[in-house]
Amino acid sequence: MTDAPNSTEALKIARQFMTAIPHAQELGMQITRLEGGHATIPMPYDPRLVGDPATGVLHGGAISVLMDTASGASVMRFGSA
Repeated sequence: MTDAPNSTEALKIARQFMTAIPHAQELGMQITRLEGGHATIPMPYDPRLVGDPATGVLHGGAISVLMDTASGASVMRFGSA
């Protein structure tokens, strides 16, 4: 079993992971923090992502991609066997 990467190493690995995901790049997501099983990945507002023009609410698919990407990145801090 390998030791889990430290916070700095894990953030570097997660950022490399993010650059390999085309939709994360297209949506402008960048991981800014990875610590204690929590990932912070802001996604800038983009009018192209509006799902309901009447309210300006973002499309659920964009939000789901953000949640999925943040969830995947958050587990990188703990490594694997």
